[in-house]
Amino acid sequence: AIASTSYCMAEETKKYLENKNRKIYITPFGVDIKKFKNLNLKKEDNKIIVGIVKTLSKKYGIEYLIRAIKELENILAKEIFFKIRLVIYGKGELEEKLKQLSKKLKIENKVKFKGYIDNSKVPEAINRMDIFVVPSILESFGVAAVEAMACEIPIIVSDADGLKEVVVDNETGFVVPKKSSIDIAKKIKIIIENKEIVKKFKKNARERVLKLYDWDKNVNNMINIYKELLK
Repeated sequence: AIASTSYCMAEETKKYLENKNRKIYITPFGVDIKKFKNLNLKKEDNKIIVGIVKTLSKKYGIEYLIRAIKELENILAKEIFFKIRLVIYGKGELEEKLKQLSKKLKIENKVKFKGYIDNSKVPEAINRMDIFVVPSILESFGVAAVEAMACEIPIIVSDADGLKEVVVDNETGFVVPKKSSIDIAKKIKIIIENKEIVKKFKKNARERVLKLYDWDKNVNNMINIYKELLK
């Protein structure tokens, strides 16, 4: 039997099968909804924290998130832009290049590289953010997006296949074109200025995670697949 973590990856897999009608079981990565939840942490009044937890690799498009922070300088009021901070958790081969990009754009005072973080500390890190952004160029499944949605943090993702499968545009978050810093910036602006959208995203995102990406349900789904095959 073949199992895939997402529908988009299942479709890709079919290209390599002799029998194109062969069944592929969908078994998503779930999250521990007891750990990944709204922790109701106090946010910093004088800052707006935009963040990501991701390996610093080219395919995850973090360059475009950094450029989006620069774009915000032109579309936000000065007093609001003053509050913006970008926090990046993760290590990878692009770390130095991304740091140099921040300096080149003259926003290094707004971009904080936090390094690798243990998974046990990710829920708190996400909860300290006001907006979570995943600007991936390639993504087979958006587990980072699911974690942020479970924590009820407003989310912006690119339209990479695995991400637009997880996030419903304008319902559980915003979906923007890949490699578009200006679109990321525009959506950040909307989230900052619209409390009703924030409230809607929080509610809908958590509900979607509970329905589709609860780790216990996903494990039971896999167990049921084994039982079915063993018959």
